[in-house]
Amino acid sequence: MNKKIASEIAIGIFVLVAVLIGSSIWFAGKENNVEKIETGKITSVEDVKNDIDIIDDTSIPNDRGISPGSSINENAEWQTYRNEVYGFEFNYPSVLIVKADGGGYFRLGKTKETNETYLEIIFGEESSDFDNTQAGYVDSILIGGIPARKFSDSEGLCDGPDLCLPAYVQINVAYKTKKYALIFYGSADLSEEQQQILSTFKFID
Repeated sequence: MNKKIASEIAIGIFVLVAVLIGSSIWFAGKENNVEKIETGKITSVEDVKNDIDIIDDTSIPNDRGISPGSSINENAEWQTYRNEVYGFEFNYPSVLIVKADGGGYFRLGKTKETNETYLEIIFGEESSDFDNTQAGYVDSILIGGIPARKFSDSEGLCDGPDLCLPAYVQINVAYKTKKYALIFYGSADLSEEQQQILSTFKFID
């Protein structure tokens, strides 16, 4: 009888000790986690989700100061030239001056001087040969989705002692039964502005 009581007492003490040890470990772990959270060393996933303010990326301006969700008129203060007869149109800065429009030519200039030309577009029928130019062939490109041929002349051209033009880039393209030569003056390569003008060129039916 005494042995049985002693055995039960021993089991009870063992269970009590185990409970105390387990409780100590649990409380120690909880306090450690609390300390880590308070010191900023660790947080739970739920805590991170609760603490972060969700930011809509459309409210963040890009390097141009334009929000991705907004729109911008790339051709602000530009005008559109449209030729219904020869079926094409393009945009150009409104500061440029229209110097000729008709007789198969359209010319833009930066000044009112007679001999100054910034952009010239020559348009003609299928029999026109705009490839007959002193400029050297450079590359094949697309204009309004249509294959075109790009030429360049670093020396410029003269049609007489009083009419000499600077270096230029000439782009020849054919669309349906019409042919076009777009000539940008000023350099043997297109400036950024000239590239922008060219990017707006398209054919209309």
